[in-house]
Amino acid sequence: MLPVPIAFELPDGWRSVPPAEVGSPDTAFVALHPGSRDGFTANISLTGDTREDGADLDVLADESASRLAEQAVAVKVGRRERTGVAAAGSLTQALGVRVRTGATVTDLAQVQSFLAMADLAGSRRRAVLTAVLTATPSQLVDLLADFQAFLASIRPEPPASPHPAPSPNPPTPPGHAVPPRPSAPPGHTAQPGHTAQPRPAPRQDHRPGPPPVHGAAPGAWRPDHGYVGRHRRGE
Repeated sequence: MLPVPIAFELPDGWRSVPPAEVGSPDTAFVALHPGSRDGFTANISLTGDTREDGADLDVLADESASRLAEQAVAVKVGRRERTGVAAAGSLTQALGVRVRTGATVTDLAQVQSFLAMADLAGSRRRAVLTAVLTATPSQLVDLLADFQAFLASIRPEPPASPHPAPSPNPPTPPGHAVPPRPSAPPGHTAQPGHTAQPRPAPRQDHRPGPPPVHGAAPGAWRPDHGYVGRHRRGE
């Protein structure tokens, strides 16, 4: 589960899979790139957490590298880039990772991006999303642009209301005129408790447009919802 509802787009060529099926049950979202399968299948993962300690993004990046070092043969931290401010910004770091599977040692490259979103209530609490691209060094050359596009598409999106209010005047089907309301016969009075309603004006062809986009301002969130973000494209 993610601490803030989000929406994002998965680039072409990527396929989402249930995290538990690839041995990552604690990960909110996992996508594979089947076309890169050459001894290793490149993947994108997305996790999230809330932080109330005011830790700098560099501290979060250091923590991530340390956790990775506990599982890998060797980890080398490379270049880091920051954007935005500490409370609502991002940090991306590159890592070289050497892993062992049985008797096989594989060199991998990781690009980790930490996205911080400030609490709109004004507290020190922040939502932090961590997106990671893992690939071989040769795969990284071709897939880095996809990962950057994935990051650029991430945005906060509060869930839509599960019970939208029905329209008091449903649209008239195309080509149908609204019949006039019959007038009351002589001597007829309205029943108690009923009020005569004005006849609605005829409507033209009405097709529903795209749903409204609901979302907080970029870099901000409300902590009253938390669920895995929906995504477009992919499978």
